[in-house]
Amino acid sequence: MNERSEPTLLAQHMEQLSHSAILPAIAAQRGYQSINGAAGFSHLKSLGFSTTQARCTPGLLIPLWSVTGEQHPVAHYRPDTPRLTRSGKEVKYEFPTGAALVVDCHPAGQPQLADPSCVLWITEGEKKADSLLSAGATCVLCLLGVDGWKSKGIVNPDFQHIALRGREIRIVYDSDTW
Repeated sequence: MNERSEPTLLAQHMEQLSHSAILPAIAAQRGYQSINGAAGFSHLKSLGFSTTQARCTPGLLIPLWSVTGEQHPVAHYRPDTPRLTRSGKEVKYEFPTGAALVVDCHPAGQPQLADPSCVLWITEGEKKADSLLSAGATCVLCLLGVDGWKSKGIVNPDFQHIALRGREIRIVYDSDTW
């Protein structure tokens, strides 16, 4: 028996990942988890999400991975039914209040970060990054929003762990970012 049991995904979350063209193996490596009910509420609270954020279940928890290979203590959360801000805007993705922005790199892309001969893809959003990996890209970074390359007004220090000199870099953001 495995020491670590694989998280079970609800049908709607398996469909969501499939619709995003994410291969099951890539999804399993990232560690996507369905969050639901009282246990899900408690889990989100333990990860630093506010009570308001944690009430939005069910949803899909998206673990984040550092450029040095460790799973971050923070995660993104995509509730099935997003909450609305006071101005009426949907919050599609939740992030623990006060958590520092990080550069995310799926475990499958970790080994190539040190290889400048490998094309580096930079995208906005973990699902887009995982879709790129599923399509054959070998090194993909995910920024948590269009300004995720900086932290506290300076270039995010995570970039110091990536071989950039002489490397071909392709930035593939959503069309709504410009």
